[in-house]
Amino acid sequence: MSTKPSKYQKLTLYNNSNTKSVDIRSGTVSIDYYESILSPSITAKIRVINTGNTMADDKNNEYSAIYNGLPLRGGELLEMDVLDFGNNKSGIKLDLTVSSVTQVLSEDDKESFLLNLTSGAAITNELNRVYKKYTGTIDNSVDNILTNILGVNRSKSNIESTQNKYTFLGNLKKPFRVLTWLASKAVPVGANSATAGFFFFETQDGHNFLSVDSLLKQSPIQKYVFTNVSESSETFEPTPDLPSLDFKILSYSVEKNQDLVKKLRFGAYSSDRYFFDPTNFQVTYKKFTSSDKTNLGGDDIADNLPDGIIDQPSRIFSQVLDKGTLEKNVSKDPNADPNEYAAQSVSRYNTLFTQSINILIPCNTNLRAGDVIECIFPKTSIDSTGTDEKISGKYLIKDLCHNFNPNTSITSLNLIRDTYGKYT
Repeated sequence: MSTKPSKYQKLTLYNNSNTKSVDIRSGTVSIDYYESILSPSITAKIRVINTGNTMADDKNNEYSAIYNGLPLRGGELLEMDVLDFGNNKSGIKLDLTVSSVTQVLSEDDKESFLLNLTSGAAITNELNRVYKKYTGTIDNSVDNILTNILGVNRSKSNIESTQNKYTFLGNLKKPFRVLTWLASKAVPVGANSATAGFFFFETQDGHNFLSVDSLLKQSPIQKYVFTNVSESSETFEPTPDLPSLDFKILSYSVEKNQDLVKKLRFGAYSSDRYFFDPTNFQVTYKKFTSSDKTNLGGDDIADNLPDGIIDQPSRIFSQVLDKGTLEKNVSKDPNADPNEYAAQSVSRYNTLFTQSINILIPCNTNLRAGDVIECIFPKTSIDSTGTDEKISGKYLIKDLCHNFNPNTSITSLNLIRDTYGKYT
């Protein structure tokens, strides 16, 4: 964990026939590695500049540049191993696939290009479809699709158990689309108020299918403090909040701080739902009011809203109940009762993005999208010092980017949370 340059231990490109390889470490200008809880695959960008005499041609005993000498056409394998300078136990060690090559510039004595990379599962997703019928709990269906269609090793998947069952047909949809669709219907085991809403995403460790509740219940894995102390300061004295300048917030900005109109439009706090039953032609009504108590901040959701607004439905939903039309005998019970997930997932997803801030920190490859960290921000007041108790507290990492270049290594985070205040 440091802003110093990291070490490129391995950056090897293989051609599609696996007959040629090239080490691009010396020509790598920058690496950007990305994760997000909204992305089913990890991605990376590597900018390369090299001279023409790189790839040997055994037939003509000549040398050529990488772009045409390997050649680079998409689908090539890249073995990447980048070591975090400050901790020999951390780093990024992955096999990625070239999805495209852009910004190709060629001159007499050198060439440059940008490698756009993704995980192998993203390529497999484009080559396969979900076509069969699935029954049972949603987590079993997720495991089936990940293992049998995408070919993901179970040791590389983290799937949280769900309490609701759902029968469906794949309808020749792509796996990532089906898995993301199932995430909005899933209810975690032990959810007292049937709090629905999952995320399907990939990190360095593999694929994750985790509920919003379980993500919010995590303990912070690291604490970061915003301070004006210079990184080169020789008079820095460690404190319990800031034991090392490796855990300093270099800069931050507030991207979003509540969007009340948008949340009312989506029915984040309260909504009316009408369900049509095709077996008896009856319409039932249910009102939903958010009562989530699992929050990242110390305040309840209603604490920072105008009085009475959380009790007034701002959106009307209508839905036809699925009564098992795929079964030989039509059931009286709904297939994955929407009363148990529909309104809750809409509310949970929307309230989670109430606050959004961007921070820049020294490179820390131990962090993952979906982790919770604690941030401490000072009061912005001339007359007082101390911690800003409203903006400080726990945050969920939504997006993560590690940037490596010859001069520095930094990590950029987009953090979100649902309520204000420090959690107690």
